[in-house]
Amino acid sequence: MTTKDRDLKKFLICMVDLMGVILVGLFLTQSSSPRFHIDIEDVNTMLLIHIAAFYVSSQFNSLFDRGYLEQLKSVIIYSLYFLVGITMMVFMSKSHFYIPRTASLVFVALNGLLVFAIHSSIK
Repeated sequence: MTTKDRDLKKFLICMVDLMGVILVGLFLTQSSSPRFHIDIEDVNTMLLIHIAAFYVSSQFNSLFDRGYLEQLKSVIIYSLYFLVGITMMVFMSKSHFYIPRTASLVFVALNGLLVFAIHSSIK
């Protein structure tokens, strides 16, 4: 596989995972509980955090060759990077970007499960 093909596959998998972030984000924007509610503007910021976490955690490396346990380990590492990214954005943006802690944990957990399911079905 050439590097151009590899980069294209990496980009496409990132975009498929991006759909999962949008789905979980829209699910949490509909929440009536203030502890779980996320504004739609915050979901847009989460999309950028997802792209950074995807490339930093090297999610694509040996995606098609690893087993389910290695896949789970990779998704957990990605989720930790995602959670650290959310936390950093909340503290750095002062009051422009705010997500309750409970909502961010639920978001990362649901997104991690969805990413694991997507990657398992892609293989």
